Amino acid sequence: AKQEFKNSFYLGKEKNKRTKAKQVLLAVRVASLSPGDAERLKIIRPATGVRQMTYKDLKANYTPIDTAAAKPHWQAEYDEGDNRCLHAPGSEACSGASCDFGKRTQKIHCLKTTSLLHTMCKAIRCKRQYK
Repeated sequence: AKQEFKNSFYLGKEKNKRTKAKQVLLAVRVASLSPGDAERLKIIRPATGVRQMTYKDLKANYTPIDTAAAKPHWQAEYDEGDNRCLHAPGSEACSGASCDFGKRTQKIHCLKTTSLLHTMCKAIRCKRQYK
């Protein structure tokens, strides 16, 4: 498998059921961290980031494409990465427009302080204000 694989962009053989588009990814060979583990590939997706995959799975589901052909697919997926979550349309698990599950960027609200007591008092005051 080492001779067949090349670091490259790959396009899905099937269309994604949710987006109705073929998914694009960049696959790069990496050394396995587990002794005796099969060789792993680092998979980079424009909307959801990095994960690992075996060459066998990559070959079964994706075909290699050149950089020029990958660019419009990559840009479209990257742009969609902030517009919709990974839930299926109409899923009960999805909270709607505010759902961040699987989005490229996620909203996080945090309080900055030096003590837990101070933070709790601030939170209680805020809660009273918005009742």
